[in-house]
Amino acid sequence: MKIDKRSLEGVTISTGLVTIVLMIIFASFAFADLVFEWDLFSEEIQRGLGVIMFFLGSIVIACFLLNIMVNLSIMSSKMENQTKKIS
Repeated sequence: MKIDKRSLEGVTISTGLVTIVLMIIFASFAFADLVFEWDLFSEEIQRGLGVIMFFLGSIVIACFLLNIMVNLSIMSSKMENQTKKIS
């Protein structure tokens, strides 16, 4: 099974960016709730949002690492093609 590396790279970048935007939104609400003492969320919801933030952070890290692996694979393929042209 052959995977298109450029498509995989695009998916990981898009997923990572969307996840970072969601984390920024959640963090902004949490910061405003803490600083201004708005009590927007109950304790249960705050714990749930903490869990969601943890999972979103895990997704960002996974996308980052996957993107590095894909780019290293692309670079090695290009270097291999260049050495074949030279020899």
